[in-house]
Amino acid sequence: MIDLPIMMRLRRHVTPTLIEIPRPNNDTAPGSTNAILHQNIAQRLLVMATYEAGAYGSLFSPDFIISDGMIASLVGHARAGRHLVLCPSLRQTEESAIAELTRLGYLPVGTNPPETGTVIDIPQRVLADLLVRYLHPEMAIFEEGSSGQPPLAPFRYWRFASQNGIFIHTFHGVPVLMDYKVIKHHDVACLDRNSFEDVYVARNFGAVGDLHVVQDSDEFCILSLTPAAVGQMTANTTSGEPVRSSEKFSRRLLAALSISYCTAGMPLKKELFKQSVRWHGSDLDEATIAQENRISAFIDSAVRYSRYTWLPAALLLSYRDTPMFRRLVPYVRKTIRALRGDRLLRSYIRQRLSFEIRRPFKRALFWFTSGKDLDCFDPLHLSFRRTAGRPSVGDALFSVSSKSAVILGIGQSNIANEGEASARYEPKGNVYNFNFFDGKCYVAKDPLLGASIDRSNVLTRLGDLLVERGNYQSVLLVPIAHGGTFVSEWAPGGRMFPRLQWTLERLRERRIKITHIAWQQGEAEAGEPNPNPEEWMRHFTAMACSIRAAGTDAPIFVAQCTICCNDPNEPIRTAQRQVVNPAAGVLQGPDIDLIGRDQRYDGCHLSAAGLRRAAELWYQALCRPN
Repeated sequence: MIDLPIMMRLRRHVTPTLIEIPRPNNDTAPGSTNAILHQNIAQRLLVMATYEAGAYGSLFSPDFIISDGMIASLVGHARAGRHLVLCPSLRQTEESAIAELTRLGYLPVGTNPPETGTVIDIPQRVLADLLVRYLHPEMAIFEEGSSGQPPLAPFRYWRFASQNGIFIHTFHGVPVLMDYKVIKHHDVACLDRNSFEDVYVARNFGAVGDLHVVQDSDEFCILSLTPAAVGQMTANTTSGEPVRSSEKFSRRLLAALSISYCTAGMPLKKELFKQSVRWHGSDLDEATIAQENRISAFIDSAVRYSRYTWLPAALLLSYRDTPMFRRLVPYVRKTIRALRGDRLLRSYIRQRLSFEIRRPFKRALFWFTSGKDLDCFDPLHLSFRRTAGRPSVGDALFSVSSKSAVILGIGQSNIANEGEASARYEPKGNVYNFNFFDGKCYVAKDPLLGASIDRSNVLTRLGDLLVERGNYQSVLLVPIAHGGTFVSEWAPGGRMFPRLQWTLERLRERRIKITHIAWQQGEAEAGEPNPNPEEWMRHFTAMACSIRAAGTDAPIFVAQCTICCNDPNEPIRTAQRQVVNPAAGVLQGPDIDLIGRDQRYDGCHLSAAGLRRAAELWYQALCRPN
């Protein structure tokens, strides 16, 4: 190694001293924990030698490419009496950056500069442009406001709004100049459990003063190369809409918590975080300068708030390795995402809290009025049950007669009250609604009593078509469908089976005979990675047998339905066709998958146009000669 051309070139300016590093005992794949720990061993030996010599230290790695201007800058800082110079650095994708530098002519083609000693002479703005354009994919989650941004991030960055560049606020920086003459106590034990960048500099140079941070890439900058396939962090991806980068109180509070957590006992890291670092390949315009001022004001306020977040930060540091803390982490992450502006998650948490608070009161009231446990029939308390303002009608209207149809609607959201909210429908004819919760009949209108959620339902339109076209004088709808349910949940032993059983029992008590059963379910299984059509058929058959055992011989119409933000699922569609058995009273229903995403307001649930078409498809299926 001492005879490499790069080492010979180095000897023109300094005297190289080689320090032997022991071989690793374990596998040290790039980015692995073992590689980082072994790197700590090497760095410990290097800094110990530098400290003993009372020299200036400058930390570099083989994966660094440095722009012009660094040596002149560091010489100037040393002459000015600076004891520590830090240059913030993020990781860039090696393959893309190297290819671009080669294309631009800054790297020789077909040669390895360390082996040839070739000088790499790259202007600051050229390299800064590459720093921004070729950030490693793992860096994306640290962009302020990104979905999945860690709440206690080691750094955060903002992209320029009007030009190519980024602002960075970080707790770490590459120590490109360390004056070891001023260290009174050299602490290397901190490297036993922590990385060099995380604690070593702050522990050893935190009190020496005369800190300089390279805030502008025009001074110089460092390209840190990492292969695209190498990962050192796990991106916390999330569902829901991206978090908005709004500078609200909650965001300042979370930033303050990260400051207290990441700088505990290390004021140097807080001072570094306060500095605004900018990378840019061209002059800054007025809009960019104004943006930097806004970001700096946000950071300054977060630093002020950090005086009040030291206690939760101390608790996190004390208990972060305990089993209890690990169990709480998922819930804490969700809460933080909600605080940072994830409206879908915030809505879910609000609904969940409301559910848990109101649940015991709802159960007590239902028990008092019916003698039953509400949780058995409506586990999530999502079914529509409000009868206020709805006229009731007598049961006698639906005694066995060829002039009345009684339709039991079972399945998922698209036969429940989960159609488009603005498409709520009130039938014009004699269409009624049996509410299985209280066993009474009401004039029908959306949302229908008994089904989940409170939007629109395809059955109201279907009932109107059957009366309007003269098939029946009156129609009684018995909707018990619940969004998000699997077929197994409607089979004996499933959580929706008591709902089905009690409905059949209440109808039988009132001598109301079901004439049609509309089964529309399958989207839940179709959304699974590997749906099992045989299992779907087995559970459906068990449910159908339980209906027959309850004394109901009405035909069961099986719809084909698998679309919910996905393409049609042929295995489940095949299962839905194969259970059809006219001899057992199981008939072919409509093909709801014919309704495309353009008639589904969210790619899954039916819009007004989708509801009209679904009602027509159901009408044709129920009135088809069999």
